[in-house]
Amino acid sequence: MYRDFAALLKQMRTQNKRSQEGARIRRLRLQRELTQEELAREVGLTTHTIWRLENDHSFNPRLQTLRAIAEALGVDVSDLLGP
Repeated sequence: MYRDFAALLKQMRTQNKRSQEGARIRRLRLQRELTQEELAREVGLTTHTIWRLENDHSFNPRLQTLRAIAEALGVDVSDLLGP
């Protein structure tokens, strides 16, 4: 039972971290007055993928995707990932 709880806690922390990353992407996108569609077009992704990055806490993007988004937003990848 303890192992199940530990696994659940780890999963919750991971989802919370992804939630924060998604919120950062959204905030940076909005600061640059870009729509999801505009950002998607700029980085060669679908609008649905941008939506998932911002809202789907289980979505785990590739580093290459994060690099492209960071470049399009004019920030470093570390700015997307946070502290």
